[in-house]
Amino acid sequence: REHFWTQINQIEQLNTKLNSCRSIISICAERLLDDESGALWAASDILQEIEDGIDEKISSLMQIYKQTEAKKAKKK
Repeated sequence: REHFWTQINQIEQLNTKLNSCRSIISICAERLLDDESGALWAASDILQEIEDGIDEKISSLMQIYKQTEAKKAKKK
């Protein structure tokens, strides 16, 4: 039970790091005016998609965790 919760938190921490990387890439892209900015914006978009997918998985895992906790509480 604690292990499951720890895993969810670790996934959230990784997602936060992805978000930070995406922010750095976006800042760099804003400062460039040439073709390189397009590549950086593409990288930023890809990271956003990954973050969104991870957020969905975290939500699903949280629902499973809550259901498991509710079932355990009923057994007591």
